[in-house]
Amino acid sequence: MITTVLLASLATVSLGCAPSPGTATTFVTASPKLSFTFSPPLIWTYNTNGTTGAGQSLTVEQAQSRINEDVEFAIIKALSQYGYSSSGITIDNAITPEDVTVGQCADGDAYQAEGETVVYACNGVETEPYKISTSITVKSPIALASSQWESIALRVYTGLVSSSGVKFYDLIKVSQ
Repeated sequence: MITTVLLASLATVSLGCAPSPGTATTFVTASPKLSFTFSPPLIWTYNTNGTTGAGQSLTVEQAQSRINEDVEFAIIKALSQYGYSSSGITIDNAITPEDVTVGQCADGDAYQAEGETVVYACNGVETEPYKISTSITVKSPIALASSQWESIALRVYTGLVSSSGVKFYDLIKVSQ
C-alpha cells in the first residue's frame, strides 16, 4: 500500500515537471540566444542627410551607445528581479542603428514614427510595418534552465517596451 502511494506520488511529481505539449524543448545553458522582431525607438536611429528628426540620435555612434545602454540595463534589471547577479555577464548585441529619414510618406520620406517609435517603412505613398529581426546572446557564468531564461526574456521585453519604446511583434524567443 505504501509502495503504491509512493509510486503514484512520484508519477505525479515527474509528470508535473514535463513540458507542456507543443512547447519548445527544455534545455540548460549559460549562453542563451534571445531572438525577436521589433520596431526601433527613434533614439536608436540616426539620419545622415542632415535632417535628424526629433528624438533621433545625431550620429551612428550615439545611436549604438544608446542601444547598448538600453539592452544592458534591461538584461541586468531582469536578472536582478529574479535574484541573479549580473557579475560576469557579457552581452553580444546584434542590434545596429538604422539610418532613417522620418516624416510622411507623401513627403517622400522613407519612414514614419508613431510616438517615439519608427513603425512604418514607406513604399511610395503606402506604408508597411517596419520590422527588424535580430538577436542578443547573453553569456552567464551560471547555467539556467530554458524556463528561467524565458522568464528573464519576458522581463527584458517589458523593460525595453516601457523604458525604451521598443515595439515587439512577438515575444522574445530563447534558444541555445
